[in-house]
Amino acid sequence: MASTPSSSLRHYPHQINAQFGYKKIPCDTCHLSKSTRLSFMLSSSKANKMFDLVHSDVWGPIIESFDGYKYFVSFVDDFSHVTWIYLLKSKSEVVHVFQNFHMLVMT
Repeated sequence: MASTPSSSLRHYPHQINAQFGYKKIPCDTCHLSKSTRLSFMLSSSKANKMFDLVHSDVWGPIIESFDGYKYFVSFVDDFSHVTWIYLLKSKSEVVHVFQNFHMLVMT
């Protein structure tokens, strides 16, 4: 019998519990999905002009592209919400990319 996408993603805690003798088994996914608090406190920092505050994040590794890129770093200006994305072949490139980005925004 073919399963539909929704049925393959369904969670069956009663089947899991039956496998272990109907004992109550804590489920991290269920616990987190019922969470109503944000994982981080809201920030009161707001930029008054461009490049006063820039958020950055490094992602990866991801499936390697045809050109060998496996990571990317993003920079988001808090004031304008303009976003820059740089593709990286290794995490060690982050420092060099950040220095280039810093030089770009300071000119």
